[in-house]
Amino acid sequence: MSSAAASGRSRDVAGCFLFKEYSEIKPKGNLQAIVSYFQRPCNSPEFIAFCTNAGFSNSSFHANPQLKPGNPAHDKFQKAIKDLDHKAVFGFAFHGTATHNLESILRNGLDPHKRRGQAYGPGEYFGKDPGISVGYCKGGLQMLVFVVVLPSTLPPSSASTHHTVPDDFLVVNNNAHQVPIGTLKFTSVNQEVLKLSQTKRKQFLQLSKQVFDKSQIAEEGKIKARIIEYLIKGTFDLASELYEKNTTVLKDTSKRELAWYCHSTMDKEIISFYFSDLPHPMNSQELAKAKIQSVDDAMVDLCKAMQNLENERPGTWSLGY
Repeated sequence: MSSAAASGRSRDVAGCFLFKEYSEIKPKGNLQAIVSYFQRPCNSPEFIAFCTNAGFSNSSFHANPQLKPGNPAHDKFQKAIKDLDHKAVFGFAFHGTATHNLESILRNGLDPHKRRGQAYGPGEYFGKDPGISVGYCKGGLQMLVFVVVLPSTLPPSSASTHHTVPDDFLVVNNNAHQVPIGTLKFTSVNQEVLKLSQTKRKQFLQLSKQVFDKSQIAEEGKIKARIIEYLIKGTFDLASELYEKNTTVLKDTSKRELAWYCHSTMDKEIISFYFSDLPHPMNSQELAKAKIQSVDDAMVDLCKAMQNLENERPGTWSLGY
């Protein structure tokens, strides 16, 4: 990332990701001034040339006609920017979605209840160039263009504190810090570009699921280990409390393993008092065959899955412009 970007100054639109510090846009707190600043370059020959070089034919930018007072997306963004630190950074980003979703998003913004695949932390996910986002258009010939807010306390690459966010992604958790300023329309996409984007999207989703699954296993392992620690120490009340809080997290295998520890350390009367719904415990043979993973091993698996996801980040396959 360039020093200009790091300081909040704008980059050339040919790089297709602009930054601007809040304090640099006049008048302060004026949404139309912010929107106009980012919309103007989208009508430039440089922007169209950039899209053409990226594999998009007959590209054109269309401003969001609904972005005015009374529009939900407009009003929540306008309200949010009044409370911003003036060192906060505004960024320019793309978001691919199916065509039938466009009108609703232009009117209301993105719906946080529809978030999926939160591998890089909670939030809406954006691409810094259209090649990143086209795979999410599901065959459509237009995508959304957004202005988003990036906190001054973080580098202008994401509003997420998640350390693995790829360079070409933006993750913005605060729904009020995203506003759709228009759409990028095109008549076709270079098939190689489209195939690459779709392939990487599929790989990303698969790897994201692996990270999620491994993180669930690691979290379950930590909880189970803490309960066993309490059982060994004889602090049955703490073990029972932690078990009850996480009964939906713990799978049947873990519960049967815990039942084995309980029956090894406690009388049946005490077990029925503290753990009334424990399943039948594993026997010694089942315990030996269960291949129970240690917390350390689960964390190693999680780290490997996260590294695999990081290796497939869009920054390693983005178009070379």
